[in-house]
Amino acid sequence: MDEAQFLSAHHIDMFRTIADAGCPVICYGLRTDFRTHVFSGSLRLLELADTIEEVKTTCYYCNKKATFNVKLVNGRGTLSGEQVDLGCEEKYHPVCSNHYKSLTADCSSESKEDNTSISATTKMALGESADDMDSAKRISAEAVDEFKRMVEEHNKDKPYMFAV
Repeated sequence: MDEAQFLSAHHIDMFRTIADAGCPVICYGLRTDFRTHVFSGSLRLLELADTIEEVKTTCYYCNKKATFNVKLVNGRGTLSGEQVDLGCEEKYHPVCSNHYKSLTADCSSESKEDNTSISATTKMALGESADDMDSAKRISAEAVDEFKRMVEEHNKDKPYMFAV
């Protein structure tokens, strides 16, 4: 599962159930947002994962190890905006600590609070509208049951592909 940071804790719990049923689950995603705040999906994944492997990335500017993501608007670092902001023209770059500090140094007037709000459009894109949540939970439960049935019917050593 790519972009696991955008998943809810509930989705990660479902993946744990699927993994416990014998189906391999591999997730990839960012730890933190452009403000260095952890994503809820990433936090839950860190709590439940059997193993965690870091995929090393280099700084966009100097090739040192990148540990942060900077959000650029008109070529300048920013700390404003929603945590999840799909379809925007802003650019996100992996950066080292020094470049993160230098690119966001002029952002002192911007809000640095933990603004984890998500726009209604983004919620719809992620399937998180209030009307859709009950349906998503029902479909999720059905999916887990189907995976359990598949695992029981097939050789557990046979690889499975899981896509959302």
